[in-house]
Amino acid sequence: MIEIAVSPSPVPSVIFALVALLGISVVVLLILRYFLPLRTTPAYLLVPIFFALWLPASMVLLVPIDLASSAMTDDTDARGIWLAPRALTVSWRITYWLTFALTWYAPWPVAPLFLCSFCMPLCQSSNCP
Repeated sequence: MIEIAVSPSPVPSVIFALVALLGISVVVLLILRYFLPLRTTPAYLLVPIFFALWLPASMVLLVPIDLASSAMTDDTDARGIWLAPRALTVSWRITYWLTFALTWYAPWPVAPLFLCSFCMPLCQSSNCP
């Protein structure tokens, strides 16, 4: 009998990863809802705080998937949850650049207010927000 070589599909792994990221998003929203009033908190505060909690949790999920995807085994069923190399590259790039942007660019709108909180008489005479 002729056996047809079938390349394994990462569809179940993709579905698991998406469900896990959705679950992480729901948990982060529940945490934010517990500590912040979501309706009255401005979006410029809520979005960076959401990503500050969501990104590390998604990295915790992405590291084992990356390790399983790069495992050198002939049996693809033994690898567990894995993603295609292109999907992993895109996931890591999105995670890296979002983390970079939150680290370097998100504090800049808040920095003048932070500085003015220490020198109120000086800031009242200047154009401090």
